[in-house]
Amino acid sequence: MSISYKTFEQICENLPYLNINTKRLADGSIKTYRRVRIGQGKGVTRIAIKGEWGTKAFVDEYHRAIEELTSGALRSIKDTPVGQREIHAGDPRANLGWLFEKYLASEEFARLAQSTQADKRRRLRPIIEANRFVEWRKLKRSTIKEKLAKVRAAAEGKGKRVSKRAGEEARNQVLKDLSAMFKWLISDSDLLTPAELDDFTNPCAGIKKLTAPNGVQVGQRAWTQAEVDQFIERWPLGTMQYTALQILASFGPRRSDIWRLGRQHLVAAAAGKVWHFKFVTTKTGITIEVPVEEAVAEAIAATTAGELIFLRTSTGRPFKSGNALANWFKKALRAAKL
Repeated sequence: MSISYKTFEQICENLPYLNINTKRLADGSIKTYRRVRIGQGKGVTRIAIKGEWGTKAFVDEYHRAIEELTSGALRSIKDTPVGQREIHAGDPRANLGWLFEKYLASEEFARLAQSTQADKRRRLRPIIEANRFVEWRKLKRSTIKEKLAKVRAAAEGKGKRVSKRAGEEARNQVLKDLSAMFKWLISDSDLLTPAELDDFTNPCAGIKKLTAPNGVQVGQRAWTQAEVDQFIERWPLGTMQYTALQILASFGPRRSDIWRLGRQHLVAAAAGKVWHFKFVTTKTGITIEVPVEEAVAEAIAATTAGELIFLRTSTGRPFKSGNALANWFKKALRAAKL
């Protein structure tokens, strides 16, 4: 996953264990020293970071310095059975970054749809990178709230206009993702001993989801009948756009499913008179079976739909993905002045 330069600047600004000092040189210029330091007092080892501030190279060099400073902790616990090891300060297993990577490699995470996995990585990785060496056992509800506030502020500031609701939704989604990781740690992982389980609680527990006030539209607004008629006037029976509309209006399939529907997903009902769509959803992996409405059957019969894929591009080819179909449908909306 690529991360923008601006994001790396934000990561650098929030790196723990980074000590920054400035010194005025003889010629009057200011030189900045950035060093990684774990612990306090005299004799504590510090490692200078020479990479360019705000870049991936700087963050990578920072991580290597942390690994070097904590390598002694790894050596001290290597001969202890896993079930008897105590996670202590300086132990890489105490770090939030280590926990995140374990979560990504877990069966719990693997059971999620590929698109869901990608979305969770995209949302969580910037936060984890900025707090990679924070001890997850010491995370408090107040700390999580601070992180969520930054997520909300960043989302509200994106684009040309400030969107308060977009910030709230981004904050809610990250809260959900973080809470899922800690729930996995407590319930399904083998990373904690029974004693450690007694001492640790989900730091996201008790943080409420932000909801819109009464009367405020949340999510996409449903079309009016007049808007449906306007779309059909531009895209009448016989067009692929009309067929897409009828399937969407019939039972609301996700974009990740509708783009791949074909005759192989049609099954006859027990009576042999009514056909049904039957398929396994991409996102949740559950089987859905819904009747084919008369308007849908009429639309499919009136188009030059393929056998294995009903919806096709203007060149007659199947769409490459659900997102490709969504972009095509957006163009259809603009053409209908919707």
